Amino acid sequence: MKTKKNKLVNLLKMGVLFFGISLLLWSCEKEDESIILESKTSEILEEQFNSKDFKKVLPYQFEVDWSDAKKKYSEQLNVHFYELPVIYTNKFNPIEIYKIKKRNYYTKYKVVAIEKEEGEFTFYIAKFYIKRGATNSNLEKVAVAFIQDSGYKGITHLYNTKEKLVFAKHIGIEKDKESKIYIDEELRFEASDTITTGKEGVLKRDVKKCVTITTYHYRDWYRHVYDAYGNYLGTVYVYTEFV
Repeated sequence: MKTKKNKLVNLLKMGVLFFGISLLLWSCEKEDESIILESKTSEILEEQFNSKDFKKVLPYQFEVDWSDAKKKYSEQLNVHFYELPVIYTNKFNPIEIYKIKKRNYYTKYKVVAIEKEEGEFTFYIAKFYIKRGATNSNLEKVAVAFIQDSGYKGITHLYNTKEKLVFAKHIGIEKDKESKIYIDEELRFEASDTITTGKEGVLKRDVKKCVTITTYHYRDWYRHVYDAYGNYLGTVYVYTEFV
């Protein structure tokens, strides 16, 4: 009797062991698939992006860090997107300017990619204004994200390749459900609305009613710098206008 019981226990142990190994292998396989998919997405994003499209919106020489292209979701736009950090490649960058001229706010930039169709992306520049305060005196280290609604005082802007402001929202220390958000009609059509087929087979767009909200934002002005021989050296910050 004991022999049969021992055999049953051993069989159960072996079953649990094999199940655990199978689960581990399946988990590793899924993880590998996810890594491969993210790698392919990074390559597609890098191929389609052109930094020259945003040379006026982001007036610094920069590159994009494509290594961590993870899909995120925006409830405000009802769309999936990728948010990627920028790396400055010359001395005329916001970090150096901020150190030279202390201001009441600090600006950060990121690249936002929204997938229009499978493998086709529309790119934007997200500009974050972080207001200096008692809780965030070191503005350079404040973490920012496009879907972030609280954590610091400031504003989030989104610009397209035509330098047009298509999205804006206020950021507060604490989450405020009534915080003002502006979404341009162009971005609503591109990101949120769906295209359906009518009875006659004609494509029509489901249009949502839009409410226009006036928001205040900052506009930075820069001066082009040349040497004595007329060679272009870059840009330097001059002043900021509150619009």
